[in-house]
Amino acid sequence: CGDCCGKKKKKKRRSKKKGKASELMLLVRHYGVRLFGTSVTWLLWDIAYYGNKLFQSSFLIALTGDDATLVDIMGASAIN
Repeated sequence: CGDCCGKKKKKKRRSKKKGKASELMLLVRHYGVRLFGTSVTWLLWDIAYYGNKLFQSSFLIALTGDDATLVDIMGASAIN
């Protein structure tokens, strides 16, 4: 018998690692598509935005020409 004979029954413990892994899989299963879509969208935005800003001086020269005034460059920069 259990407690009456002086022997204690061992309780089965679930390991914390297994619990954490199942929680993570549940989160990935539920939010994985949204997380992937958000990540891809941010990646494409970063490529477009930072690539544009990296070469902004080249774009401004192409838009305004070599003999542009500061006002012309500011206007092109506002558009770009």
